[in-house]
Amino acid sequence: MKNLINGIIGYFDGLEDKVRMRISRYPITFALIGGFAIVEFWRGVWQVTDYLFLKYLDLPIEGFWSNLISIIIGTGLLLITGLYVSLFISDSVIISGIRKDRKEFEKVIEKMQREENELVSHVTDIKNTNEKVCSIDNEVVLLRKDIAELKELIKNK
Repeated sequence: MKNLINGIIGYFDGLEDKVRMRISRYPITFALIGGFAIVEFWRGVWQVTDYLFLKYLDLPIEGFWSNLISIIIGTGLLLITGLYVSLFISDSVIISGIRKDRKEFEKVIEKMQREENELVSHVTDIKNTNEKVCSIDNEVVLLRKDIAELKELIKNK
């Protein structure tokens, strides 16, 4: 079941990348489709919410299926064009589509992983430096002890 879900997600992720790369070359068309999809999505959300609220109040309801279809169409168009997530993240979707770049969140994840690796490296360096300092400190203690013993020997002679 998990493989099926991952396969479906992978397919639609690939489809979204292809559509976004093609349609981002035509920003006005992209904006029109995106605007239409957003309006359809929110119209559906609004009216299904009204439907559920009115049903709860036991008032007459009309047009539920029309509203549900609006949600499905709007969501589908937003997902296929890559706007569903990008509208809440950044406006870089058009630029990344034109450049055929990876999605912005993939870049952020990669950057975070690099920074995490750097931090781990710095922590390791700090631990190694701390061990060296402790070793030098122990040697200084031993040298002071040796110097004190030598002073005592010289004093006794």
